Amino acid sequence: MRHIESLGRIGLGSRLKKVSDYLFSEVNLMYENAGLDFDSSCFPLLSLLARTGEINLKDAQESLGTSHAYISQRAKKLKSDGLVVMKKNVKDSRSKVLALTAEGEELINKAKPYWLALDRSLAQLLGENERQLFEQLAKFEDALRNESLQHLVQKELSRGTVANDVEIVDYDDAFKDRFQALNLEWLEKNFTLKPFDVEVFKDPKKSIIDKGGDIFFVRHEGE
Repeated sequence: MRHIESLGRIGLGSRLKKVSDYLFSEVNLMYENAGLDFDSSCFPLLSLLARTGEINLKDAQESLGTSHAYISQRAKKLKSDGLVVMKKNVKDSRSKVLALTAEGEELINKAKPYWLALDRSLAQLLGENERQLFEQLAKFEDALRNESLQHLVQKELSRGTVANDVEIVDYDDAFKDRFQALNLEWLEKNFTLKPFDVEVFKDPKKSIIDKGGDIFFVRHEGE
């Protein structure tokens, strides 16, 4: 198991960043091979403009659920590439809207077949778990919007229950006796010990790990 995976929940941001970096890199390579001069990080804003035609920055921020800085940076990039322009808002002369140029519309038309192929390719990778993944992601995003992570961390710290000396470790043959003792504690109390259990206790590595499983221990204050 890779260290970043063994971190569990506290490594979530790093794991998502790793996946994100990989996807952006692959899609940028796709654009490069297709001869399209486009940065995949600008896709959300460009695809929004493909749908709306034009939009002010505030509405774009709300629609994408991102920060003002993100929208401004991507708008600046698209503008420098000649794909969008800022023009007066006919509905409100005090503000401006972002609108596609002819070059922007042309790029979108050229990119659409690649977007469709990308969508289908990701569907293959996600498989039957696609719906569950997006449902859980949406719930997680809602939870983050409802209460900040920083606030939750401060509440946990205020309880005084956060241990600084807890370590999650992988299985080692030196833990074999501990593995048996910990399992026997609940097996003998709630179930009947079976021959299979005895075989597992003889060699947990062969019975579990070598077959693709994992065994984890929590070490607290040396125990």
